[in-house]
Amino acid sequence: MVNVIQRAKVAWSVFRGQPVGGGRKSFPIAWPVWSNGQVTWKMTDAQAYIREGFNLNSLIYAAIMFKVRSLSSAPLRAWRGDPINPERLPPGHPLAKLLHRPNEFQSGMEFAQQQVVYLNLAGNSYTYMQREGKKGLPKAMWNLRPDRVTIVPGEDGTVKGYAYRQNAGGLVLPIVPEDMMHVKLPNPLDDMEGVGEGMSPIGPAAQSADVDNNVTFFLKKYFQSGTMLGGVLKFNVPMDDRTVAEARRRWNDTYGGVDNWGNVAVLDQGGSFDRMLPTFKDMAFETLDARNEARSLMVLGVPGMLIGARSAMENSTYANFEQADRVFWQSTFLPELRLFEADYEYQLSEGETFPRYDLSGVPALQKNIPALVDAAHKMWSMGTPRDDAYAAVGLNVPSTTGGNVGYIPANLVQVGSTPPPADGGTQASRTALPDGNKQAAKRAKKYSDEEKKAIWKAVDDIAVSWEDDFRTAAKAQFEADKREILALVSEAKARAKANKAAINWLDLVKDVKAYLDGKGATAWKDTFVPLIGGVVEDAGNYWSVQTGLAFNVRNLLAEAWFADYTLQFAKPINQTTSDSIQAVLAQGQKEGWSIPDMQKNLETLFRQWMDGDLSAEEFAWFDKRLPPHRTELICRTETTHAEAAGTHNLFKSWKVAERAWLATQDDRTRDSHDKANGQVRKIDEPFEVGGSKMMYPGDTSLGAPVSEIADCRCSILPVFDD
Repeated sequence: MVNVIQRAKVAWSVFRGQPVGGGRKSFPIAWPVWSNGQVTWKMTDAQAYIREGFNLNSLIYAAIMFKVRSLSSAPLRAWRGDPINPERLPPGHPLAKLLHRPNEFQSGMEFAQQQVVYLNLAGNSYTYMQREGKKGLPKAMWNLRPDRVTIVPGEDGTVKGYAYRQNAGGLVLPIVPEDMMHVKLPNPLDDMEGVGEGMSPIGPAAQSADVDNNVTFFLKKYFQSGTMLGGVLKFNVPMDDRTVAEARRRWNDTYGGVDNWGNVAVLDQGGSFDRMLPTFKDMAFETLDARNEARSLMVLGVPGMLIGARSAMENSTYANFEQADRVFWQSTFLPELRLFEADYEYQLSEGETFPRYDLSGVPALQKNIPALVDAAHKMWSMGTPRDDAYAAVGLNVPSTTGGNVGYIPANLVQVGSTPPPADGGTQASRTALPDGNKQAAKRAKKYSDEEKKAIWKAVDDIAVSWEDDFRTAAKAQFEADKREILALVSEAKARAKANKAAINWLDLVKDVKAYLDGKGATAWKDTFVPLIGGVVEDAGNYWSVQTGLAFNVRNLLAEAWFADYTLQFAKPINQTTSDSIQAVLAQGQKEGWSIPDMQKNLETLFRQWMDGDLSAEEFAWFDKRLPPHRTELICRTETTHAEAAGTHNLFKSWKVAERAWLATQDDRTRDSHDKANGQVRKIDEPFEVGGSKMMYPGDTSLGAPVSEIADCRCSILPVFDD
């Protein structure tokens, strides 16, 4: 503040006609209110608002300090270039240095927080720009107490200057308009028609704040007096003034004050005490508190739950808090910061450089990226080019090849007219228009070898991405099957003991099959339905992007094929389980295994299926009878199977007439699948693969053997007619 005084003294000396080296030769304004070197000061309520609102009222203090703390998420920074997508200036740039350290005593954040406090208490924020000349960035900036600044009006209603008085009776220092940044709140009674002083938001809340302060003061006095409400001591005998005073003194000494809280009152004969003041219940403090909280906070624009106001917290949740924080930023604090930002840009912008608040660190203002991506995808899928769709929803995503190309679903039908035919079909021009004379538009599509490889890789990646989930689910279900089947062994043991007979292990075959076909099948279905649905959705989204056709996973999964698929997919799994356990039971019957032997061998069987970690000795016997590691086989086979089933039925819903078999082009591909590569069939006709019929890779509904299904990684392609 020393620099403020020094700078203002220069202006003062020039005003009084005293030459100052290097200073201005004449003060640019005339002061119509000077009287013997003093300014005529107007009465101000700012000090009362500070003392009674900020200093004494915890509610107002908390609301303003919430704004102060919130400001730490939005520092004022220096930028240059395009205002929509600006570049941040380096720390060494003069504007960046000024905003980082406005003066030698304050950081940028301390400085900005002080401005917010002044604006919210007084309705005015005065910032003195300490410049070396008429132009250029100031050397420093200083916040001035609003109650120490008065505006000097001109005869035409303009602002001719500002006067600053550091303390009562001190020298009044003039400040020229170009050296002052005055941010204010609207004041409808401003004598200077909007360019004078702003109106404090504390003013409309002053009465509510006074009530709140008085309630707090009353409670303080109440507890200081020992929680003794005011009343009347009455005696049925005449009393002179001295006796009345003595009775009052003795009563207060005996029962008043916190130390005498628990004393029992004893009155002389003929005396009584009547309470005159209402009780807490009568005074309805809770209602008063809620009313004062609402009226005090609404003028500051801070939702009560953000500062822990009791009336607001009673019905709040975490979701309410997040919503309240967004409302606070969007409706209150961001507009408030824009007031400062507008004046800062006017005062400090030079060429392409300008100051602006950095809002990237404000959680409440961050974009909901998933929702915006979904909105952009919907726009893109209905014909808006990718780059335009992202820009429309406000996402800054780098452009890619084809980003300016629009795609529309080929199954859209224009009502009432026949649009031009499709343009024919390269990968870069998939903008086919619908044919109004057909149920769905058709277009030629020739896939190159490179495109086929890319499609297979993308489809395979979808299946692989779900393998861990399928693996985990299969292990869990095998563990459940093991517990149920071992429980059947225990029940057989109990029956044999009750009948005093040896166990016939073959009697368990029926019980095991009943479990696997009933409860076990239902458990496998319930476990895998959401996983299969996830694979189908991912495949549908991929083909939706590739073809430009609309896709709704809910509609697809609601069709009959999905229910049939999930009911049937576990049958071969449980059949293998049933056959394998039957073989173990038969071996146990033949060799006369004991119950512990049977339990051990069944546990080893399931352990091999789940983890494949048997020793060489343990594996030797099972190797001839069992699939080696069923969990891995299931996760690899069933993910591809689910992806192909979903894709096939998706093509049917799109009215695709034909589809082609796409085999994996590597040395692990079966010869039969390699020979089927490129085979085209109508959508309802099966492929011929290795002498078996399949509607899609992994399909067992037409009797294809496991040898054509297990570990298959093939896919299908849609074929569009000319």
